[in-house]
Amino acid sequence: EAAKAALGSEFIDTAPPATAAPTTREMPEDFAEPLSEVEQIGAERARKPDARAKIPTEGLEASLVREFDRIKQARTAAAHGKGTRGTADVDEQEEDRRRRTKEQERSLQRKFILPFACERQSKEGRSRLISWHAPVLAGDMAGEIPEQLRAEVMKPIKMPMSRFASITKAIVEDELPYESLSTSLRPGRGGERRLQAEKRQRQLVEALTDDVVVRLAGQLAHFVYWHVFGALHHNRQLPAKDRHALLLAIYDAWATIEKSWKSSPFGVSVVLPCTLLTVKAVSERCFQYEFNKLAEDEVLWRGLLDRMNVCCMHLFDQDCRYARFGAFDGDDRALRLSKQLNAAMITEKKANPVVAAVARASPLVQQSMTGDAIDAQTRVLLEHRSNAENPIADEWAAGMDEKSRLKLFSVAQRRVDRRPAGRLPLDMHRSRAKSVQFQGTRK
Repeated sequence: EAAKAALGSEFIDTAPPATAAPTTREMPEDFAEPLSEVEQIGAERARKPDARAKIPTEGLEASLVREFDRIKQARTAAAHGKGTRGTADVDEQEEDRRRRTKEQERSLQRKFILPFACERQSKEGRSRLISWHAPVLAGDMAGEIPEQLRAEVMKPIKMPMSRFASITKAIVEDELPYESLSTSLRPGRGGERRLQAEKRQRQLVEALTDDVVVRLAGQLAHFVYWHVFGALHHNRQLPAKDRHALLLAIYDAWATIEKSWKSSPFGVSVVLPCTLLTVKAVSERCFQYEFNKLAEDEVLWRGLLDRMNVCCMHLFDQDCRYARFGAFDGDDRALRLSKQLNAAMITEKKANPVVAAVARASPLVQQSMTGDAIDAQTRVLLEHRSNAENPIADEWAAGMDEKSRLKLFSVAQRRVDRRPAGRLPLDMHRSRAKSVQFQGTRK
């Protein structure tokens, strides 16, 4: 104060103010500066609840909490341009579908698809293979059925064809894992590839639900029943005339299906294997409905499925080409089992399968061509064929009359796009001496 009085007006006050100065400009309460358009949008969003805010999960059920998490992750993926399909690992419905597809795939592999269907697990956990050419699978199961199950097994199949049609439709539309059976049926990422896969799936479903396939499944079920359990009926066996008619009907149905698809790669690699797989699955379902007590015995049921595979092999697919799917052959386990199975087949058949296939005719020609042939090369091929190579078809065709064999020969010609013959070759009922004499006369 003394210095201030001495200096007077020249004094400069450098002391800090008693109160802090305001940092912002004070405006009257009734003053409102107009907001820009961007500021108005931000203010509007600020007044709304934040969609990304954390949802309170206290007191909620666990399933509801998982549903909230799934929706949140799906929205996050959609915001990043991935879409809701990008979170398939957390989509419960997608996981359930994949799990069911995998279970169906494994079930079909264990029952009908090579080389997995030949693998057996022992009680010690070791794996062993039983080839479809094994002698133990060539016979029937009459001696293996216990007394408590014979009353059920003695009743033949009486399922109507309409029931076979409904079973076929249910299996084809709901149970076959198409995307696992062939890579050509997988949608892929491109739009064109997806459309092509959907088109092929529609063609396949239409082919598998055809009336000829349904009829073949019913005929195969009856054939397997009388082959496996026919010996239990003793004096009430299926008459020879009916056996020949059933065998002819099966060959005719399969020749019709094979002729329609064998000329295209998609038909040979996908349609025909899926057709044979569907026929087996429908026949198995028929046996489950008719013999539910037998289906509860795992050992007997496994033996029935093995003999069903053997029957299809001898009737339609001697080389087991249609019992395999290329989508499974590249697996390490499949390669190992295939190598072991080929070695087992060579041991059991005492011949190389490739060499044996050269001197062999189709089952149709084998059953229709009996006796000696006029042509020397044809006669040599027929002589090389062993009667034990196709014992099931030989047994069912035994005693077939000329009219039935003529129908078989016509089916064989139609199968290879040849005009059906009006009569059998002259050499089919001649002995070797008469054949030689006929050759001399013709010359």
